[in-house]
Amino acid sequence: MAPGKQERVVIVGKTRMGGGVCVGGMIESTGRSVRILPPGGFCHPPDTEFQVGEVWQMTLRRRDGLEPPHTEDHDESCAMRLGSIEALARFVQRVGAPHTGEPSGLFGGALRFRNAGSAYLPKVTPVPDRSVEFWITPRVMVHSMRYDKSRYQMQGRPSLSLPYVGHDTPLPTIPAGTLVRLSLARWWNNPQAPEEGPGCSLQLSGWLGMPVDAQQIWPKNFPRPTNASSDDEIPF
Repeated sequence: MAPGKQERVVIVGKTRMGGGVCVGGMIESTGRSVRILPPGGFCHPPDTEFQVGEVWQMTLRRRDGLEPPHTEDHDESCAMRLGSIEALARFVQRVGAPHTGEPSGLFGGALRFRNAGSAYLPKVTPVPDRSVEFWITPRVMVHSMRYDKSRYQMQGRPSLSLPYVGHDTPLPTIPAGTLVRLSLARWWNNPQAPEEGPGCSLQLSGWLGMPVDAQQIWPKNFPRPTNASSDDEIPF
């Protein structure tokens, strides 16, 4: 087992995972993404103390046997909240090297896109060394519900449809130019397309630095999402 190391971690994401939440962070000094796990566990409880935008000091121990692209898993211990970071989106843009441009360039161009607009990472060689990426969206994304599951559809062409697995209530729209956090689900075999082989589905984990005027009131009679997990995958 790798030795533990004291780090300052900025919390940048919380995603739904069954009855709990996955907590995503970035090492403050390097921008490296980490998935913060309770020792021996797979997720935190829904009422976890970790909140997006906070800075924590904690001991991190990288888990053994990680399979790319999911290289971020770390056990956390001795966590102490230090405060909150100002201008979270600016921090992530400075240290996180977000992708700009069309979806085809995400994860080094290794993704494949289905006709319906959903995307996944196939078993390519080499497999990307990360399962999290930040992206500045080129076009507006619109929320919808499909089979009681929450999704965002990017307008225009090429099409992109993403399951939303974030912990926050979704907004009706995400404006173009918003910094969002993407993640790759765990390896699975899509029963609807067995010819694809093992793949990791692309998911939307959340957004950072949303403009104030984009914080829209939820439209009357617009269906809210359930707490169901995304399309049979385990979110980061």
